[in-house]
Amino acid sequence: MGWPLGDLKQYDDNRENLDLLVELTKKLNDKTHFIRAQTAEMYEQQQSLALAESRLIMLLDMTPLGMMITLNRVISYANKRMEDITGYKKSELIGQSTRILYDSDDEWVQMGNIQHDNPDTKTPTRLKRKDGQKSECVVRMTRITEILAGSGEEFVVTVYLEKESGPGC
Repeated sequence: MGWPLGDLKQYDDNRENLDLLVELTKKLNDKTHFIRAQTAEMYEQQQSLALAESRLIMLLDMTPLGMMITLNRVISYANKRMEDITGYKKSELIGQSTRILYDSDDEWVQMGNIQHDNPDTKTPTRLKRKDGQKSECVVRMTRITEILAGSGEEFVVTVYLEKESGPGC
């Protein structure tokens, strides 16, 4: 039967076994200390990131512009102002296609074509609210990244008032 700690030599002398055990314990303690230090550092970084994210969300929610982040025209983030503009709660927008904001497929496709051809453009449009009313707005789409070739594009979308047109913008 082999030694349970791998290729370590077995010694008949108890002192040699004790020295080996002390050496292994020191190495294990060093590795444990290193792992604890790394874990504490990662926890601090995570806390710092969470604080920065909560501050950013607070600032985005306070801005007077409607803001969304979309990936493949699916909403992954919406700020508080988008609730006023669209009549949808943020939780109702996230995960939805931007199609819900347009009256017809044609309008939605046209906006997608503009977005694809001119990735940093301001486009006047009429967004459809949850209650069916229309809001005259200007939509600006700015490409954040091109993920993988062919897998889609991520945009920051800002929506702001073009003229007073009732609820929303």
